[in-house]
Amino acid sequence: MSGPPGELLSGMSATVRAEDAGLQPGDEILTIDGKKVMNKDWDSTLNRYKQGDRVTISFKRDRRTLQTTLVFSVADRFEYRIEEMKDATVGQKALRAAWLKGN
Repeated sequence: MSGPPGELLSGMSATVRAEDAGLQPGDEILTIDGKKVMNKDWDSTLNRYKQGDRVTISFKRDRRTLQTTLVFSVADRFEYRIEEMKDATVGQKALRAAWLKGN
């Protein structure tokens, strides 16, 4: 086996409310619903769950083993719109034009 047995939490998908469950970057996930999780199995393990599922997570933080409940939810949806500023300077307009061209 290569690497540490648990997954070190650095970031999770928006559908997993890790922060809401009290998880922090650097936490080492040990088990999900009582089953050991390995780095190589992380994605496939998370993909077994669907919206609304609640799972018990065992994790290590600062030499302590802790437990929490994680709830899978719908990802937040954001909409963005890029608009040209009517009072933009000539330089700002040039930067925007170059960005839109991919330069």
